[in-house]
Amino acid sequence: MDKDDKSSGAGGLIAVALLALGVFFVARAPLDSSRPVPAPLPMQWDEPAQDVDARLWQDPFEAIAKARDAARKAGVKEADDGRLRHPPLFGAEPPRPGDPGGSREAIVLAVMVPGGPYSEQSESRRRIRYAVLAGLGARGFIPSDGEHIGWFYAAPPQGEAQASDLVAFEAFKSAGGPRGQDGGRGGTRVMVLWLDSAAYAQQPLARLALLASSVTPSDSQDAAPAMRWRVLGPSSSDGLRAIVEEADRAGASSGLAELLKRHDLKFYSGAATAPDAALLAGTKAGAADSVSSYLQRHGVTLLRTIGTDDRLAMTLVHELELRGLRARPTRGLAARCPQQDGTTAAQASPEHLPSSVAIVSEWDTLYGRSLRRQFRYDPAADRPGFCVTRWTYLRGLDGRLPGSDPKADADPAAKKGPSPDLSERVGRQSAFTERAEGQSQYDYLRRLAARIRDEDARQRRMFGREYGIRAIGVLGNDVYDKLLVLQALQNEMPHAIFFTTDLDARLLHNRELPWSRNLIVASNFGLRLAEPLQRGFAPFRDSYQPSAFFSTLLALADAASADRPARACAPDAAACASMPARWTQAQLNGWFESPRLFEVSRSGVFDFSDSTRARPPAAAAAEPAPSRCSAWRIEECASIHPPGSPLAPDASRSARFLVALVVVSVLWVPALAVGRGLRRRLRRWLAPTDAASRRLRIGALVALGLVLVVVLPALLGWAWPTLAEAISRNGKPLSINEGISPWPSYAIRLLTLVLCLYLIAGAWLALRTNLDRIALDFRLGTARREVRAALAQDEQERSRPARLAAMFAVRFFRQHPRRPGAADPVSNSTIAFWKHYLVLDRPAARLLRTSACVAVMAAIGALIYLAMGEAPVAPQRGELTRTMQAWSNLPVALVVQFLIFFVADATLLCVLFARALRLRNLSWPARTQQLFAQRTGLPAEHLDDWIDLQFIAKRTRCVGALIYLPFIALSMMLAAGSAFFDDWYSPPSMVVLAVISFGIVLACAMALRSAAESARRQVLGRIGEAVLRARGAENGKLAGQLEAMRDQVQRLAVGAFAPYTRQPLLKAVLMPILTVGGSTLLDWLSLANL
Repeated sequence: MDKDDKSSGAGGLIAVALLALGVFFVARAPLDSSRPVPAPLPMQWDEPAQDVDARLWQDPFEAIAKARDAARKAGVKEADDGRLRHPPLFGAEPPRPGDPGGSREAIVLAVMVPGGPYSEQSESRRRIRYAVLAGLGARGFIPSDGEHIGWFYAAPPQGEAQASDLVAFEAFKSAGGPRGQDGGRGGTRVMVLWLDSAAYAQQPLARLALLASSVTPSDSQDAAPAMRWRVLGPSSSDGLRAIVEEADRAGASSGLAELLKRHDLKFYSGAATAPDAALLAGTKAGAADSVSSYLQRHGVTLLRTIGTDDRLAMTLVHELELRGLRARPTRGLAARCPQQDGTTAAQASPEHLPSSVAIVSEWDTLYGRSLRRQFRYDPAADRPGFCVTRWTYLRGLDGRLPGSDPKADADPAAKKGPSPDLSERVGRQSAFTERAEGQSQYDYLRRLAARIRDEDARQRRMFGREYGIRAIGVLGNDVYDKLLVLQALQNEMPHAIFFTTDLDARLLHNRELPWSRNLIVASNFGLRLAEPLQRGFAPFRDSYQPSAFFSTLLALADAASADRPARACAPDAAACASMPARWTQAQLNGWFESPRLFEVSRSGVFDFSDSTRARPPAAAAAEPAPSRCSAWRIEECASIHPPGSPLAPDASRSARFLVALVVVSVLWVPALAVGRGLRRRLRRWLAPTDAASRRLRIGALVALGLVLVVVLPALLGWAWPTLAEAISRNGKPLSINEGISPWPSYAIRLLTLVLCLYLIAGAWLALRTNLDRIALDFRLGTARREVRAALAQDEQERSRPARLAAMFAVRFFRQHPRRPGAADPVSNSTIAFWKHYLVLDRPAARLLRTSACVAVMAAIGALIYLAMGEAPVAPQRGELTRTMQAWSNLPVALVVQFLIFFVADATLLCVLFARALRLRNLSWPARTQQLFAQRTGLPAEHLDDWIDLQFIAKRTRCVGALIYLPFIALSMMLAAGSAFFDDWYSPPSMVVLAVISFGIVLACAMALRSAAESARRQVLGRIGEAVLRARGAENGKLAGQLEAMRDQVQRLAVGAFAPYTRQPLLKAVLMPILTVGGSTLLDWLSLANL
């Protein structure tokens, strides 16, 4: 048995390699608490106000609802009337202003949260409570009872108490702050009220004033406010709009404003993000009014502690511009977009219009309706924007209601039980088409995604392939709806850029990364604040929690300010009530001028924000020291946000040196390893007869080596920070494993370019060396020189067009096969054959034929690209990445095509050579016949066929190995375009071109084996005829020798004669498959937290 057929232990090596690879992946198990679930205890409704079991992280309304339900089941009667008449906030002794030391000063922090039974609303309440309590902890307050919560009914204006009138409360006391800081007085108490925003949808100001009056002691109504009210709310833009409308109706001189001043009631709006223009529409506000200033004139103090949606929209517009979209018409044209003004035709040429963007938003909220308008291009004001197509949906796409079955909601047929028909049951499980019935809107979403895809195709047909929908904005309050929209649209629009607003940790979950990675998110906050403010608290779950945390800090700092203690207001209550807030809206706007910008990555989010542009609201002449920023000195903070993510890794000097050494070595080590002639010339240069010259040259070589190995890598490592900053400025980060950087792909492309050049040079060298070795082994040196001399003489007599045509005349002979006895004279036939082969085998001829094939393939590729109407899309950000995309894509594609057709040309030439040997009965030189006669003992007239097979085997062994080279290049190109590095999209035209190119290589490789097998069959037939003639002549010795040769011919398994399982072709085809599988495996491992 041939040694190549023996088991090489590859399977065992693969298993060992996989086991070794597992060492580098450490699974991160999900957190799981071992705390046992306690049995429910009977509820006791005693006098203590906070009498409902509730941990600090629970939804307050859910905890109270469970307690009330348990009490009803236990037969305990609730004291609803008492709770309605006497809200037990501060016990029997209410706080009074002017007490010595402020021991009874109290702050009421009313937090408006979304009510309702849905899961997202309950989660929102949990998050807001966590953030508010964290803000209280940062200001030095601790819960009076961390395991219970209280509740009462707020008296409605008319009628009986409703479920939404329930108010949860919990008390906090001061644990003392830093010495000399405001809010550190030991007796200050905070009562946190949790208000259902649904109860304040109508007349919110009047209801809040009534609530404040109902819980304020009656004997302090005419004195300074014993309880300073701070409201964190409203909880939505719709709620803020209701406040504006109520203030507009009431006017500036109403008794409502006086009532709000009496209770020192001030709003801190950290959740309403609708622009001022949308909120003030239809009111008497002026053009220069903001919501805060307009409400201030109506006696309502409200500070917006979060940025507005118009700023988020402008941030996204500028970001999409960086990523290749046009936000204005070119050449200064005031053009209108198609369908934006009700028309279907563009008001300018498509190449001059702004890019087209689809906005998918919820239409049943003011937030969704107002935000989508901010992305339109406004030709009147020349405001940057895009040609927007609008698409809408209703909140709650999954149709899941409290207490419902998710499976039944998704598939109403599941309610009917299993189908009696097995085929129907299997078909429903294996299909991805949702049923058009039930509560879920999945089928609407599928049709919406298909409609957007058709609109994209329509725009490309009408306005050009570069005009289709380039980006899709998914806007809404519900994160689960956003994820469903992304999931549906990513498959239909893989080339589009997706963006949204409001960062949420649910977008970062591994399960959602297949459709949320590379999502661009503009947000007013990240998941945390600057470290002096966050003070060790864990990053939050969404961007509204830092807003609630920050609003709590501001409200407490204002209410407990040392500049105006409560006892100082006692002589003049009216003066205290009219004192301005500690903060103004203009001051706060300095922190929100530049919204945060993120891109979802594999390990979380990458923060592109620039915190250096923020400025502190304090109007100080000198820059405050950064160390003074804290939760106690918020006004000293230059920025309330943490710094953005580093765009380049901060590697050590030794690591930078090693990387630079590898990069430099890649450029010159392969050339020295492949270039046998270069090494030979170098040895000759180092071996002069003069010893002094030799020492000098050796010293020069050593100096050059030191420059290449030490000096140049050291310089590159030293200059790396400057280079990295220049490369990544306003661009993509330099990252390998985050999945948001194209730079690894660019590096692989450039490496592919260099490697292809080396492979082409190596392939040409291998072909030439193989032919030299064959000539040496077959003793063809003399015959080769004679053929070259005859060829040189013939070319002198030929014209240049004739010589050029000879390089493309790939067919050797047109004659039919001839029998051995009908051969031409050996010398003339052999010389003519080899002259033609040498002409075709010249480097210039190979270069000319390969270049012509590349030009033809480039033309075909351009036609396919234009016919399919695809948009040139690539993950880019900034001019540098756009330039790198252009200059790294086309040159590499052309060089890869050159390598493909170089190998195809060498293979096809070998195929034609093998067929020519089979079709013509050519004799080999006498020295060659003598050599093989000595090896086999056969007469010369029986050796030509055997020599033919040996020549084909040796030549195809070299040519067949070249099949690896195109597939190496293909594997690297696939690795460069892997989604592991960034959101790369492979257009169908690229796939078609790759299939055509590599199909040609595969066809040539299969044709080579077919030609070799045809030659083997023909030789076997001739040997069989020779055996019959020898037996007829009763020459048993010759017959035995011929039969032994026939056995050797049948067992010949070298080069193209090897079986398919041992051919390089099979292994080469597996390389790109393993590359795709490997990149997919890496992506899967990252999603699985391995």
